[in-house]
Amino acid sequence: MTRLALPALTLFLSAAVFAQPEKNPPVPAPAPAAATPAPAPIPAEAKAIFDRAIAAYRGARSYKETVDTRAVQKFTGMPQGAIPEAPTNTATLKWAGPARFAYTTQSASIYRDGDLLTVYIPGIYAYTQGPVGEADATTAAAVGMLEKSTVPQLLTGKLAGQVFPGVTSVKAVKPEEFEGKKGKRVFAVGESPIPFIDGPLDLSIWFADDTGLIGQTVYDLTPIMQQRIDNTPAEPVEQGKPAPAKPKAEKVTITLSWRNVALNPELPPATFVFTPRPADKKVKSFDAVGTEPAAPAPAGPDRK
Repeated sequence: MTRLALPALTLFLSAAVFAQPEKNPPVPAPAPAAATPAPAPIPAEAKAIFDRAIAAYRGARSYKETVDTRAVQKFTGMPQGAIPEAPTNTATLKWAGPARFAYTTQSASIYRDGDLLTVYIPGIYAYTQGPVGEADATTAAAVGMLEKSTVPQLLTGKLAGQVFPGVTSVKAVKPEEFEGKKGKRVFAVGESPIPFIDGPLDLSIWFADDTGLIGQTVYDLTPIMQQRIDNTPAEPVEQGKPAPAKPKAEKVTITLSWRNVALNPELPPATFVFTPRPADKKVKSFDAVGTEPAAPAPAGPDRK
């Protein structure tokens, strides 16, 4: 089993690379499936929390945040032993509108300044830069995934008919103190934040009482990962020997924690402009660039 990838831009870039055009001839459409029951209505308390958050984000002229993403992967019975703890991935978003933002992580960053779009991958010291409409498939996919994540949807109001981004139903709402602040945690069922992991999953979102903004989201992927294990064919064994037991998913979660959140901060124009280092190279397309790390770049000031 491979390690669970964090929902950072590297994941989005990888998803775009593996999404190749369909080469097989079209197949007949399947028979219409039985009608699925309509989702249960969102409880009034949860709806009020969602509506307050949507109004707060949507009313912002500018916005900034830092989000720490942590993955927990606890399995028993793994042939290679316990999976090492994944490092926390930190991302920063500075936003002044759909056409002006800077999204930076340790592994990849996106800058948009009007029609000029830049995607930078520091591990290979390469970046693409040009008009939005001329972006290669990988760059366009990265931007598309960012735009579909929770806070950018809230900031733009593009909810695609959802009551709240990624939420399909609500189980409960409970008061909870988080990092010394009072708030409410909404326990819900929703969509996976990882493109190549399908299916509904349990999640919870904590909202601060004083601001109405999100403070933490926890996704529980344990049942989905266990189902993948159960559906994986067993390894062939020598005749007469019992098949080894399959691993068990004890706890597989992704937790996003927000900090340094500000509505309507002053963001100077330089915030959205990418400045390459001497070792960084501009490439026409990531689709034709190798992903092996390049030689270390000369030491220099960190980019903000």
